[in-house]
Amino acid sequence: APRKWYRKFDEFVPLIGFLRSDEDHCLYNKDDIILTLHVEDMLHSGQHSGEIMLRRELWLKFAMKD
Repeated sequence: APRKWYRKFDEFVPLIGFLRSDEDHCLYNKDDIILTLHVEDMLHSGQHSGEIMLRRELWLKFAMKD
């Protein structure tokens, strides 16, 4: 299940403009927003309103809770 979740996540995130890090395949970035994935948890960090749009797009695609 974790591998299937990662694959689904990894296919979706580039569609919304994120690039996967070559050094760590669970680290993605777009502008100044950083997104990390660990097993079934996700952490995002940023300093502008793009982070709010990111949350909205992720909530529309995946069942999430804070």
